[in-house]
Amino acid sequence: MSNWYITIPANILIDKQIPNTAKILYGVISNQQSMNGVCTLSNTQFSEYLNVTTTQVSALISKLEKSNLISRKIIYNDKKQIVKRELKIIDRVLKKTGTPYTRKHEIPIQENTKDKNKYYKNIDRESVKKIIIT
Repeated sequence: MSNWYITIPANILIDKQIPNTAKILYGVISNQQSMNGVCTLSNTQFSEYLNVTTTQVSALISKLEKSNLISRKIIYNDKKQIVKRELKIIDRVLKKTGTPYTRKHEIPIQENTKDKNKYYKNIDRESVKKIIIT
């Protein structure tokens, strides 16, 4: 993983409520999710990437979760010990409405223009110019 990059959406980049380090963390989570389906990096791994402490990483993850930008799922074993944590980006930028495309006009555009052209061919051009000028 030596040659990779992150992408930060514009709506997150310009949001003044989110700290800059959290924006970069969002980009790292997004990158890992696109490669693996979910991000399972530990706070230690994040702290190495971002050059911050693990406590700061935990606070940044909480900030992103409270802002509804990521979801966090913690998986436990039989002894109620944490096995792994999964982070996912909540995609709220582009959501489909579920409404199918409907046609506004019953007549297709090509047919509609042909009809208008027939109508305008019968009009005297000089009278049209006079109406527009006056």
